Amino acid sequence: MAARRPNIQAALIDVVFALAAAGVGLAGLGWMALAGLVSTHGLVWGWTRRAALASAPPARRASLAAISLGLIAAVDVAVYFVGSLAHGPH
Repeated sequence: MAARRPNIQAALIDVVFALAAAGVGLAGLGWMALAGLVSTHGLVWGWTRRAALASAPPARRASLAAISLGLIAAVDVAVYFVGSLAHGPH
């Protein structure tokens, strides 16, 4: 098995989306804005990992995608919540 190289660009994109989720919470925007951000993050994740996902067997690809997208949503929602706490009462 060949050693995998880290995808720094994809990691930076994930950090930018997390910061954007904090910004959505800090700005006091609602859940619909967060839902749009999480959906876009999921689409970008799929695009940036398309080569790795294509090389995985279909059953493993499905489980990798489900786990990863669930974690993306959890992190974005948590960071949104922290940002909304900094915003104060609505």
